[in-house]
Amino acid sequence: MAGEREAARARRILEARAAQLAARRGSTAEEAAPRARLLACAVGAELCGIALDALAEVLPARPWVPVAGAAPPVLGAIGLAGRLCSVVDLATALGLAAEAPSPARGHLLRLRRPARIALRVERALAVVEAEPLPDARAGGVGGAAVVGYARAPAGSLGPGEALLGLIDPEALLRPLLSPASASGA
Repeated sequence: MAGEREAARARRILEARAAQLAARRGSTAEEAAPRARLLACAVGAELCGIALDALAEVLPARPWVPVAGAAPPVLGAIGLAGRLCSVVDLATALGLAAEAPSPARGHLLRLRRPARIALRVERALAVVEAEPLPDARAGGVGGAAVVGYARAPAGSLGPGEALLGLIDPEALLRPLLSPASASGA
C-alpha cells in the first residue's frame, strides 16, 4: 500500500515537472518569435505588410484629381475631411505596376505621418500577426522601401503561410517629399 502511494506521488511529481518544462519551452518559443501587427495588402502580384501603427485609416478607393508635374507614383489628390491628401500608388512606387491604377478599384491607406498622404493598393486584405524573418533583407523590388519580410501564419491570408514584404512608408516616400513636407505639416 505504501509502495502504491509512493509510485502515485512520484508520477504526480513527474507530470508536474513535465508540464512546467513544456510551459517554459512554449514561452521561450514565443519570445524567440516576436510578432508584428500588419495590414496585409495586395500590391500587383505581391503581398506587402505595413505596420498598423503607421496607418490612420483604410478607405475604399475614390476618384482623384491629377496633379500636373507630379512624380509617376503620385496619382493625384483627394479631399478628406476638408483637407487635401496626395494619393501615391504603392505598386508604381515599388516598380510593380502592370497597368494604370483605377480609382474604381482598390483601397487607400491614409498614413499617420505624413498625415496628408494616402497609399493606393489593389486590396487591403486583413490585419495579421506576422513573424518578421531574421536577416531577411530586401533587395530588388521596392529598393529601400521594402525593409524585410515577415511570415503570416496559415489561415490568416489563405490555407498556407504567406510571405509579406515589409514596407517602410518613410523610406518609400523619401524620394517624393521635400524635407518641409515630410514633417506632415
